[in-house]
Amino acid sequence: KNWSVEKIKKIGGDAVKVLAWYRPDADKKSIQHQKKYIQTIGNQCEKYNIPFLLELLVYPFKNEIGYSKEYKEQKQKNENHVIESVKEFSKKKYKVDIFKLESPVDSSKLENEKISKSTKESFKKLSEATNNVPWVMLSSGMSKKSFFNCLKLAYKNGASGYLAGRTIWFDSFKSYPNFSIIRKKLNTEATEYVKKINTLTKNNARSLEDYINLNLIQKKSKNFKNNYKGF
Repeated sequence: KNWSVEKIKKIGGDAVKVLAWYRPDADKKSIQHQKKYIQTIGNQCEKYNIPFLLELLVYPFKNEIGYSKEYKEQKQKNENHVIESVKEFSKKKYKVDIFKLESPVDSSKLENEKISKSTKESFKKLSEATNNVPWVMLSSGMSKKSFFNCLKLAYKNGASGYLAGRTIWFDSFKSYPNFSIIRKKLNTEATEYVKKINTLTKNNARSLEDYINLNLIQKKSKNFKNNYKGF
């Protein structure tokens, strides 16, 4: 409660990120609270001239498959829950500058090289839902192979990059508490994977400069555009 966008700006933050566990079919009180909160943060980010990143994640209700209090991808998630969530917060009133989004389909559908037509269509719908707000993919801790295929689909539909954690380092930490093996795997398998997805990103992702040049990023000030350098 004692934090604010202003404080983040003053301590030298490069951006403000909000994580919202959101379901468009949740109870009205929860939804209204989340909408108001995110809109408030967006207004403050505009006031203090700092980029606003919004991470949206759907989640299972207690009576649904895969219910857990752990931070992990919802199994058998509803594609429409992901798409409709993005559609809501891509509205101009929330002032989101970059979305950090999950796959619209279960990661198991991305494991094989042959991707179904329906999965490809899901990523197209996700892109359309962003309403030309720049977006990057999160990994949800999926397998390296699934995430690579996820990024290929995302970049084909206009994503600008990725923000990933567990997919990169989790396999290495399966050797815990043997730190020598962990270090070795981080310096080999994990590092090689990062190089692989970085090459994919460099060759296929949509540059934020494209959004700026096409005036798709709403904030027009010169200072704001300078804030994007280095992303």
